[in-house]
Amino acid sequence: MSTLDRLALRGLHLAGFKSRYVATSEGPMHVLEAEGKGTLPPLVLLHGFGASAVQLLPILMRLKRHVRRIVAPDLPGHGFSATPAELGVPALSRGLVETLHEVMGERSVLFGNSMGGAAAIRYALDHPHKVERLILCSPGGAAMAQPELDRFRQVFFLEDHRAAKEFVDKLLGRRSPLRGLYALTARKKLGQPALQRLIRSVEISDLFTPQQIGQLSMPVLMVWGEADGILPKESREFFRQHLPPHAIVDEPARVGHSPYLESPRVLTERIVRFLGQS
Repeated sequence: MSTLDRLALRGLHLAGFKSRYVATSEGPMHVLEAEGKGTLPPLVLLHGFGASAVQLLPILMRLKRHVRRIVAPDLPGHGFSATPAELGVPALSRGLVETLHEVMGERSVLFGNSMGGAAAIRYALDHPHKVERLILCSPGGAAMAQPELDRFRQVFFLEDHRAAKEFVDKLLGRRSPLRGLYALTARKKLGQPALQRLIRSVEISDLFTPQQIGQLSMPVLMVWGEADGILPKESREFFRQHLPPHAIVDEPARVGHSPYLESPRVLTERIVRFLGQS
């Protein structure tokens, strides 16, 4: 883990979050959790590919004021969690499901960004009785043909610093003064052999069908920044067309793939408003 991640973890601990490890068949999974100060339902947040729970810090700190309990696990092979011997989609799914079964003691709201969004959808489909509401932030998993999937994988293979800076530009809705630092971090994290194996392991059969997306029975909010350059526009259209009629779709302007980093206040306000709706 990077020094910045360790500092972020320390800051979260000082703010009342605690770390614990959940034993799973894929090794110990790190979980951040805290008692909230509000009355809204418990909230579980899943980060995206190559990220970690501590990177959700900007919204974790804000949302803690509004919910009864807040939980953020590190996915297998990410953050402070163990890396399975064979990190692929099946191992990631097993480790995460076992972790969620352990930490979700009551019906909870499930939030997922990118790969975490795909994982949240899968869990909500398989265990709808555990998910009170579903919040998707530029979720992965949209159906696509093999050539499209092959092109999508290449987004995460950063051969040099220039490619890493281009990746950061696709990730964020606005050019950041920290672009160079973000690029160094992204290249280091995404270049890990385990994560490269994980992205290569994604197959067509792991993606969602229109029928599956239409089966989401709980209230759904999808936030997809208009400036998202990581996922193809066809993925946004897939979800927009096939989410059930009761789903709410927000497409904030000048926001990219990770609004919890770019516009944490706005995202927090939107989540709180959604959770307060009857």
